[in-house]
Amino acid sequence: MARRVTVRRALMAMLFLVGTASAAVAQESVRITLPTAITFTASTNGTVTGSPSPSTITFDNTVLLIGRVLRISVKADSASFTGPDGASFPSSLVSWTVSNVSGGSASPGTLSASGYTQMFQSHNLTLSGGFDIDWTLASVAGVSRAGTHTVTLRWSIEAVYP
Repeated sequence: MARRVTVRRALMAMLFLVGTASAAVAQESVRITLPTAITFTASTNGTVTGSPSPSTITFDNTVLLIGRVLRISVKADSASFTGPDGASFPSSLVSWTVSNVSGGSASPGTLSASGYTQMFQSHNLTLSGGFDIDWTLASVAGVSRAGTHTVTLRWSIEAVYP
């Protein structure tokens, strides 16, 4: 009789461990909207604001493992982009500011093609949120930038332990 109880306890312990192990591989998900490209229409040598302005990033239906938060980062798809006159501009001339932040904290920054730059990190247990981005193309002395310039963006959406 004592052997049956021991076997039952061992089986119950194994079932408990299998049940907890499968919970650890739960899927994480989020629904997010973000721009894939920014367009700058320039007519002078001055600083130009990108379009859409502002670009709005929103997220909802967030399901993350306990203790993890949502991190949104961006980089340029290439080191430079070409305007309609054939002149090439480094992606690092593009910068951004953030406003109307909800559900986390966002930071201004400068675009890079060599690595992702963090824009936003959610608070713990945040289910939804977002922020607005105003993009700027800096002026280049002595270079006419008349016309439309488009920068293609690459995004990194991660669930991380802060």
